[in-house]
Amino acid sequence: MSARLSKKSVSAVVLLFAALSANADVVNFEGDSDGSKPNGFVSGGVAFSSSNASGSLSVYSGLANECANAANKCLVYFGYDSGYLKMSFGGLMSTLALDFGNDNPGFIPANGLALLRLFLGNTQVGEAFTVVNLNDIMDQSVSYSGASFDNATFQYTDAAKNGVGLIEVVDNITFTAAQVPEPASLGLLGLGLLGLARANRRQK
Repeated sequence: MSARLSKKSVSAVVLLFAALSANADVVNFEGDSDGSKPNGFVSGGVAFSSSNASGSLSVYSGLANECANAANKCLVYFGYDSGYLKMSFGGLMSTLALDFGNDNPGFIPANGLALLRLFLGNTQVGEAFTVVNLNDIMDQSVSYSGASFDNATFQYTDAAKNGVGLIEVVDNITFTAAQVPEPASLGLLGLGLLGLARANRRQK
């Protein structure tokens, strides 16, 4: 009896966590047409905009190095300034990762960073960065996992996290929605854990 109860409890917990787990979404711009895009351009459910009025967005293919290979498309933030690319999501997210290119050594200093900042509304809730390798090729990525956010920024900076005047090129933007269990799901989890505890006590 206790063995059967234990198996049922384990199954309930496993099913619950499977139901709560989220699949990652990816924006790779392959379905978007080449050319300039307006601020607020949406691809894959994410709205992209430039931080400065002087900045502009474009989807490009044929950039052999910056987009990993000439067959890929990627998003380019044109801004020879310290501005950044902003990404706005349709809900709360818990993870974000992206590939980046165009880390040109003529414009970014040694130990420069590819910097992600995560926000909930206007409040920064986290950040992540990767030290760029300055080879001007899309062969690195930066990723974050932590507190829930609904928008994020990406830019190249110096080691002190001050923006530099370099065009940001991004691709394969991968994100996961934050999971908030419903009361019924929490109740199921509680029953499953209670069943496991009872089964363990009986076995002892």
